[in-house]
Amino acid sequence: YDMLTYGAGEGKYVFFYGDYQDSKEYYYFPVTLEERLVNAVRTGNVEAMHAQLSEVYQVNVLTRNISPTMMHFLVNDLQCTVFKVLHSLNNRVEIEEEEIYRQLEQLSRENDILLRFNRINSLFKYICDMVKAANKESSSRQAEEIEEYIRAHYCDSDMGLTKIADDFGYASTYFSKLFKELFGENFATYLERMRIEQACSLLKKGLTVEKIAEQTGYNSVYVMRTAFKRIKGMTPNEFRKLNYDRKE
Repeated sequence: YDMLTYGAGEGKYVFFYGDYQDSKEYYYFPVTLEERLVNAVRTGNVEAMHAQLSEVYQVNVLTRNISPTMMHFLVNDLQCTVFKVLHSLNNRVEIEEEEIYRQLEQLSRENDILLRFNRINSLFKYICDMVKAANKESSSRQAEEIEEYIRAHYCDSDMGLTKIADDFGYASTYFSKLFKELFGENFATYLERMRIEQACSLLKKGLTVEKIAEQTGYNSVYVMRTAFKRIKGMTPNEFRKLNYDRKE
């Protein structure tokens, strides 16, 4: 970048990583690695966070054995990354600032290299855990909202993945993936199962199969019968007869 900015005749010296990568007077923590670390922590991915910190430790401590001065600068850089992570969360996760500053204070008093990295690791893990807890709570609320929506609209014949995704403001492909993460099955399977459970309740009340198909969102009796047998292993009439036999 400097070469392109100043040109070859500006009298400025340009250093390349390859020129000093074996020197102990520089530490390894490239922007791309920091970005991966920030993304890992802000999404609560503890495994990915450990992987990025392990790379930092492996290269700087075990491979290059950088000088204590550079080690000090590296730890300071990692502390700055902590604040970048907090800023990237945009207050969507409640983080106890007192705990953050307590751990940073402990870090500043630590001299041992390994212990300093352990402190950094603990700090990032603490934030990861807070993010995971917030994501879990958010997912729980989202799952409840989606379930309530389906219970209110399962009887609509036009209910489908595209419609519910639009109503929640998502692209259908993203919503499909989100739904499976929240409920452990795809949307079509979940909707069909709910409709058949409602059909069972209506069969017990003595409604005709035609009326039940209409009230559970099926366009035809044939489609409902096919779905019913796939889910329950019997036809609606067989289910009704079995239910009456049990009552008797």
